[in-house]
Amino acid sequence: MRAFVTGGLGYIGHAVTHELLADGWDVTVLSRDRLSGAVPVPAGTEVVQGNLTDRARLAEIIAGHDFDAVVHLGGLARARESFDEPLNYYDVNVGGTSNLLHAIDDLPGDRSRPSLVYGSTTLVYGSRYVGAVDENHEPSPESPYADTKVAVERLISAHAITGGLAATILRIFNVGGGVEGVCDTDPTRIIPNLMRVASSETRSITLVGNGTALRDFVHVADVARAIRLAIATSRAGACPVYNIGSGVGTRIIDVVRHVEDIAGHDFEVVHTPQEGAPGRLIADNRYAAAQLGWTPERSDIATIVADAWKFWPRS
Repeated sequence: MRAFVTGGLGYIGHAVTHELLADGWDVTVLSRDRLSGAVPVPAGTEVVQGNLTDRARLAEIIAGHDFDAVVHLGGLARARESFDEPLNYYDVNVGGTSNLLHAIDDLPGDRSRPSLVYGSTTLVYGSRYVGAVDENHEPSPESPYADTKVAVERLISAHAITGGLAATILRIFNVGGGVEGVCDTDPTRIIPNLMRVASSETRSITLVGNGTALRDFVHVADVARAIRLAIATSRAGACPVYNIGSGVGTRIIDVVRHVEDIAGHDFEVVHTPQEGAPGRLIADNRYAAAQLGWTPERSDIATIVADAWKFWPRS
């Protein structure tokens, strides 16, 4: 069995690659220049050069391998940045996915088509909902980035319904923790920023609002396992959507306290006005449990924070 992972040199992609390798898969990952990506390449992984915006190159890669599955995690993923670069976000995220689907669809008739698992985001729900959200809640994106994720979900679903693709969409909540020496270092997310304060790289942490907003944090290892299970359950002509989250709400200020405990000192916390962010957004993950057989195993906040700290890069 061989899988193709776009975004395979990223934080989640690294965990997915390890998960698939451990399950006996051969894994090929897409890299813009063979050296891009902030994480080491797991041993035994094939790295191929290419870009989501290059349809001809994607077709060459897909045609040149006998992939059983494609895990699509590549693309641009910063909501605030997307307000300044909407054209780029649509080109890469929507156009790139279209290119990938064309590459799969253009395989000769005597070739089997790989199944597709797409990593979407909790941001498709926006801030209109409060409490536990299930997959039947209508998307309400509030940034060009989230718009592109909804557009890609609809594109994949529409194509799958034609019978030409077996696809699964995972709406992934707030990912944390680490796997095999790699944790999240993205400066736009709360846990990496707390790690910077804990390691004295920065002096304070800025929180939107008073810190009582609830968020659903899910361990990256649990996300990787969900993706593996989604591959195994994909069926041609179908495109189910699953929430991948812990199902537990954690106050942001409590995340701060957990990291303070690990660091052994209190942090300077700066509060800014809260505008537009939901006060409470939690995954209803019962559909994933019923259909994928997936339940989170490492997604308590103490484990997530401990694993992030364990693998945080030290100077």
